[in-house]
Amino acid sequence: MCLKFSEGNGIEEGDLQLALFNKLIPSLKHTDFLVLNGIGEPLLHPDLEEMIATARTVMPANGRIGFQSNGLLLDYSRALRLLEAGLDTLCLSLDNLDANAEGRINHSGHQLTAVTKAIAHLLRASEAKHRHVRIGLEVVLHKETLHQLQDQPL
Repeated sequence: MCLKFSEGNGIEEGDLQLALFNKLIPSLKHTDFLVLNGIGEPLLHPDLEEMIATARTVMPANGRIGFQSNGLLLDYSRALRLLEAGLDTLCLSLDNLDANAEGRINHSGHQLTAVTKAIAHLLRASEAKHRHVRIGLEVVLHKETLHQLQDQPL
């Protein structure tokens, strides 16, 4: 789960500035997998698509670019722009697997319905752009949600 919300974390708010990201460009020539994560939601970064597009132009042809998100800000239009820029991997985060419990257990907005919509937008954009996208899911376990993992078939 996001450390940003941990009590006493001391984490300062801020985005990686595009100028600082651009200083990394020479090293991206040798990068197999770029993960554009920090502390917070990557879809809030104003230059995310530009960073992805820049990285895509200099990384090896088989290099992958991705990030993790709660999916709340991912609509179809944004999914199209991300894939056009060169995104190929997105891991979506959930706080629980029970859509009926979202209002009771889920405090931070990582909801099953939002993630389901984000996946649909990504798949539709992938088809429209003829570009494969890898979609991952990560579930944060709490004592209130541990039973959900046990209920899932293997």
